[in-house]
Amino acid sequence: MTRMDVVFGTYRSAGGRPPACDPVDYRGRTVIERGFTVLTQWRGIATRYDTPAVFYRAAIVLHAVITWTKALSDTR
Repeated sequence: MTRMDVVFGTYRSAGGRPPACDPVDYRGRTVIERGFTVLTQWRGIATRYDTPAVFYRAAIVLHAVITWTKALSDTR
């Protein structure tokens, strides 16, 4: 791949089979991604309205506790 390929976007993959991935690692990755998705659904956290870092962290902890208690109450 040359610099001109990058500039003009002419670099193409050769295709073929994607590299192997470990299913356990992938499962862990998707759990983390879903957690961040749920976390950023709170508008104040997604846009970071709170200027002091302490307030921002408190909002994240509060959201995590609420999400955790909802998950606990869903189990039967």
